[in-house]
Amino acid sequence: MNDVLVRNQFTVSEAVFKKQKQKIKTEIKLDTNIVIKLDIDAPEASSEYLEKGYDEEKKMMFYKVFFNEEE
Repeated sequence: MNDVLVRNQFTVSEAVFKKQKQKIKTEIKLDTNIVIKLDIDAPEASSEYLEKGYDEEKKMMFYKVFFNEEE
């Protein structure tokens, strides 16, 4: 058995953080003139509350959004 030390805390360079933050997609621009904006501070929400699919009848892709209340 190998002994592995895992550190729970580490620092991240501010420059590296900003560069990586810019790579996260915050807007989904669709060809139907609809834009879906995502919160950069909660990127996990997009995978948890957005569902992408294909509608056979319309022959188009779609996004389904789950929520409790509008703000």
